[in-house]
Amino acid sequence: MCLSLRSQCLIQYIVSSQLIALLHFSVKQSNMCCLSLKLLITLLLLLSLFQTTQSSVATSHSGDRDRESDSDLQWLVDKKSTNQAGVFESSKLHILRLIPDEDLLESLFRYARVMNIKAASVVSVVGSLRTTNIRYANQSDGTTLDGSFEIVSVVGNIDFQHHDSDSESGHIHLSVSDERGRMRGGHMLSGNLVYTTAEITLVEVGGARFGREVDELPGGSGYYELVVYEEEEP
Repeated sequence: MCLSLRSQCLIQYIVSSQLIALLHFSVKQSNMCCLSLKLLITLLLLLSLFQTTQSSVATSHSGDRDRESDSDLQWLVDKKSTNQAGVFESSKLHILRLIPDEDLLESLFRYARVMNIKAASVVSVVGSLRTTNIRYANQSDGTTLDGSFEIVSVVGNIDFQHHDSDSESGHIHLSVSDERGRMRGGHMLSGNLVYTTAEITLVEVGGARFGREVDELPGGSGYYELVVYEEEEP
């Protein structure tokens, strides 16, 4: 049982008060000196036992916290050693506006390629679409819809776009609402065409390079997943 600090102080105060009272009593009543001495010894033993118990409990909890801290630290070390985590201090904001009929996903990748962005995250996108192409959860193909859609949310990461490759890399999700406010969302594919506008804010992560590799780690997904590399900034 672990008592609060207030309870511990209260118990120690009561025991100490009783010890002082017994000392005064033993001085005034010499014929009861032996009894008082026995009570005094008993109270001292009880006080010592109480302090030892509290110390043991505190040590046990401290040991648990240390083990948890070691486990958390090892978890982070494993993440960094397998390029699943990174800490980067510098960043740069990019603002981009798309006009009607521009493809939302392809424009994001195109901008990253032209600007030689090696790692970026989508901060926000505000605008509308006339056509959506979204792959829903656990589906192999996208679902295309025509109509009027408000962009509610766009989140995800943009990887380094190799100039000598036709493949575009990233992982971006899109949520939209239709004329009746019905929501749909999932993995954004090519074919999401702007209706009126799309106002985009990106944050470029300085000193980093995002990529995709098959996750073959123990317990991994087996799919192409994000890898984070540290690079020297120019």
